[in-house]
Amino acid sequence: MKNKYLSVIEKWLHHDNDYSYGHVGELIGVNTTVVYTQQLREPWKYFTIQQMEKIAYLLNKDIVEIFWACYKRPYIDIVHDEEKVKLNQALDRAGIK
Repeated sequence: MKNKYLSVIEKWLHHDNDYSYGHVGELIGVNTTVVYTQQLREPWKYFTIQQMEKIAYLLNKDIVEIFWACYKRPYIDIVHDEEKVKLNQALDRAGIK
């Protein structure tokens, strides 16, 4: 089954909680929705700890949970790396979906 979300963070913020892209982008200091949307595709590359703290506050979650949600990568990107697949599976079991 194909994942219809850009990332776990995008799912949590914009699908589960209905925050607007513009609102969250502005809150975390990203100046355009286009840039913010691109960052949501690969949050492990772009989001700083300060931005993760703001997201954690919005979602009423622990910063550690937000960190791992940002770090989780699409399986299609890591299928060749057994260790990353195992990490993703562990994150799935921990509820980072």
